[in-house]
Amino acid sequence: MNLSPHGYLALISLSPRWEQTFAESMVGEGDARTLAMQPSKLSEFVSLVRERF
Repeated sequence: MNLSPHGYLALISLSPRWEQTFAESMVGEGDARTLAMQPSKLSEFVSLVRERF
């Protein structure tokens, strides 16, 4: 689990750049929307999240 010793869960907010990247990577309509991000871009995002945690 990712809780601190005091029981808190750390939150990371997305930068405007990443918000835009995710928004532009969404395809489909309504409940059928899915993420269609380039694997290299998604890997970059996951690496950055790991660094922050």
